[in-house]
Amino acid sequence: MRAPDFWDDKDEASSVAAQYARLKRRLEEFTALEGRFGDLETTEELAREELAGDSVDGELLTELEQGLRELEQELERSEEQRFFSGPYDEGGAIVTIHPALAARRRTTGPRCSCACTCAGSSGAASRSS
Repeated sequence: MRAPDFWDDKDEASSVAAQYARLKRRLEEFTALEGRFGDLETTEELAREELAGDSVDGELLTELEQGLRELEQELERSEEQRFFSGPYDEGGAIVTIHPALAARRRTTGPRCSCACTCAGSSGAASRSS
């Protein structure tokens, strides 16, 4: 991005800058999760030391349990985001549902027609129904 001719092709430069921002944000999220995991490891070590000395601090155990729950939720959210890593997943989508279309085709059963138009960062559109 520091090359002198980088911004000559504005569309390509914009696409690269957007991808860079997304990747940087994901890396920052991962680094934050890694830090929280390290904090929980330290809390666990303190709890184990207290258990070995027969002096258990309930607040420490509560903090550890809550931290583990929160970390698990963040990991689940990150797992969901991993599913959306395709070329068109960053773009918007328009979904149109036409339940009456199946009746006009004289088909039976709970069917509907769904048309989805997705435009990615390149502006290319795909249509499926």
